[in-house]
Amino acid sequence: MPTLKLALATAVLASVAYADRAPPAPDFGARPPSSGIHRGVAASDATARIAPETEISFAPDSCALGPDALAQLDAAASWLGEHPGYRIVLEANADTNVPEIATDLANRRASIVRNHLMSWGIAADRVVMLVGRDRKREMTLFASDQPVRKVVSAALDHGNAVAAVWTDRGTLFQEEQGLGQPRHEAIATRK
Repeated sequence: MPTLKLALATAVLASVAYADRAPPAPDFGARPPSSGIHRGVAASDATARIAPETEISFAPDSCALGPDALAQLDAAASWLGEHPGYRIVLEANADTNVPEIATDLANRRASIVRNHLMSWGIAADRVVMLVGRDRKREMTLFASDQPVRKVVSAALDHGNAVAAVWTDRGTLFQEEQGLGQPRHEAIATRK
């Protein structure tokens, strides 16, 4: 009998240890958005649930998705499938000091995450990609039920973003924030 108790105790401890390493699920309860996210576009007023809001980590100078990132994105895609009135905002950053390289890497990170979500059946029009100015390896994901224009304006005017990319019924939009210059919008229509 002591062997059975020892085996059960070991199994319980192993499951607890594994639970500590598991990525968070996309309920992200009672956590205010990070400082780069304008509170007016998150799914709540930051006094209640933010649904979802998390950070996806990347290896240095990489846009490859690791197992933890894939698990977080799969959970977010599942959440989006259950909440069709929300879109997901991807604020991508890059951990380099060279602005051109940082923008390119952040765009590639956002694109790979967007493509992964779309492989789950999430419509392209429900994904807004932002390029942040932070020098970090994490991408912040959050949900919003606000119109895309409000999300983009808040991110470019008050947030941490320097560029935004989104689609609306097959039309690609891109808006950039230049240093000390007015925002510039580019529109491309898919044929």
